[in-house]
Amino acid sequence: KNFKVILGVRHLISAVKVLEGEEIKRNTYGNDRNTIFTNVIRNCYPITEEDNITLLKNAHIEEKRLVEIAMLSPQWIDIIAQVIQWDGFKEACYYFIAHMKDYDYDHKKAEIAKYTELDPIDLNDGAFDITWCKEVYTTLGEKRFTMIYNAAKFLCDNAFHTRARKYADAVIGKVGKEEFIKQIEKSRNKDALNAYCAIPLKDDTDLLERYLYIQSFLKESKKFGAQRQASEARCAEIAFMNLASNSRFKTVTRLSWMMESKNIKPTYS
Repeated sequence: KNFKVILGVRHLISAVKVLEGEEIKRNTYGNDRNTIFTNVIRNCYPITEEDNITLLKNAHIEEKRLVEIAMLSPQWIDIIAQVIQWDGFKEACYYFIAHMKDYDYDHKKAEIAKYTELDPIDLNDGAFDITWCKEVYTTLGEKRFTMIYNAAKFLCDNAFHTRARKYADAVIGKVGKEEFIKQIEKSRNKDALNAYCAIPLKDDTDLLERYLYIQSFLKESKKFGAQRQASEARCAEIAFMNLASNSRFKTVTRLSWMMESKNIKPTYS
């Protein structure tokens, strides 16, 4: 179980077959059979000497498990995309990767840059590409998007994947403003604040309400220490970016000017 890299699709297929009908483990530590073979899958990489696509197709692995493998071992995303041939599959996989918390973007920076113009530093701090999420959801449809959504937990053995889920829940209307406000007020949850900004806007009154809520969040941070104030100021900065992206104003400068001047003309309703 102390291996670092295993090469070849044949080893991947063997490990997957061992776990057929059984659970894949997120935890990387353990001596149990499921954890050991999950780690084989996690540490297995394709090699060009093999016909990866044909061998994986002929293995007749169910789609759900192929999606789980893509999330557990992103090095197989390109190959699995060609095996299952879902429109939007790669884009959706990278959506969940790009919107993880504390992700090492250098590994997938070039690939992520194909789908979003957001800076990797902003992504890491909570910036959200609403258009990207909408597009993959529309292209895949609810059933396939949900399959990738559920498999996103295999991207890590902690809760860092939940940010991407939270944002998706906001965009597709699965969770409303009230629930995110509860999370924010209970624990000053930064991801919930950003998700709150990503829920589709009803009208400019709704937009102003959310703008003022971020301002209130920022004002309340003054009662904390300097380090937390800085962290929450950055969170508010990203929240304004997400709200601007969700609005017709698109930039924080234009959004702030219009909100502060109260020069609001309804256009959403």
